[in-house]
Amino acid sequence: METLHYEGNDIVREKLISIIVPVYNIEKYITKCVASLLMQKYHCIEIILVDDGSTDRSGIICDELAATDNRIIVIHKKNEGLSEARNTGIKKASGDYIGFVDGDDYISPNMYSLLYHYISKYNADISLCDYEMVSDDSYTFLDTKSEEVAVFEDYELITEYLEPQRNLNISTSVWNKLYRKSIVEDILFPKGCVHEDIFFTIRTFCESKRAVFVNCKGYAYRVLRTGRISEKVFSYKNVSDRISLTEQAVNYLMNRKMELALRLRNNFLRELSASVVYSKDKGAKQLIIEYRNKCYRDGHLRNMNSCSLLKFQDLINRLSPSLYYYSMFVSRGVISLAKKVVRK
Repeated sequence: METLHYEGNDIVREKLISIIVPVYNIEKYITKCVASLLMQKYHCIEIILVDDGSTDRSGIICDELAATDNRIIVIHKKNEGLSEARNTGIKKASGDYIGFVDGDDYISPNMYSLLYHYISKYNADISLCDYEMVSDDSYTFLDTKSEEVAVFEDYELITEYLEPQRNLNISTSVWNKLYRKSIVEDILFPKGCVHEDIFFTIRTFCESKRAVFVNCKGYAYRVLRTGRISEKVFSYKNVSDRISLTEQAVNYLMNRKMELALRLRNNFLRELSASVVYSKDKGAKQLIIEYRNKCYRDGHLRNMNSCSLLKFQDLINRLSPSLYYYSMFVSRGVISLAKKVVRK
């Protein structure tokens, strides 16, 4: 599906973008979120609000919003979690492209016009942009006149994510990206899991033949809502799901690019080990330690072509996750300072 409109004397063709918005007990935020979608300079969109069994007024607000604009579609379903809400939205989507926005966040008026422009210009499968972490509704997006763009072929995007060589904020989150529908329609989010983005994103990164990163901030991710930054992040359930989904992603990569699979596990192990410092859940701590020890005992990391510094960091990590975590702050500071000196 596409629409035609004039810009001056030129006819512009726009393909339909389906924007999937999971909604669960966010009555304070959903209106702001939808308002930011309706303000998009890219008009050929459908907004699919998936009410995942909300017990507050979120579902009612969704219906009220749908009555104001025929581009809004509301689906009410029983509570099954974020993954199933997104899966439901994918099945309903009729667009050529798919985007995801969390119902308590908001986006720049230019976000989808930029993502669509570059995904079309480079005939890419994924376009993605930078984001800002916010605590309220006061963040103002900058209206940039030009954008820095990075184009990735085949496995270059996932390689850049795992082994960053440029100053680009590439994450596994799905909400700052635009996907060609053909590469996501057969990939489901894992039901009942937290950190559901991990496996989905690794797969789409691998499936894409070309991806484009637009280095401007188009997404405002709300971080201080109750339950987002909390001890839940390091709960047993959270840690268990992260390990399970990461191992699924590692196994998926093993059949394609073994060195990337090993790098993914290596990066994840370090991040997870460092989280022992924060976790107050004894079961989660024990799970992290057991997973770390199993990786080293089974030799999962011995095939890495690691430099001396990497091996030294691995040793520190094995001896003390806390010491490793704090040493990372120091090393990142030194690297950042060195880059500034080189630029000068």
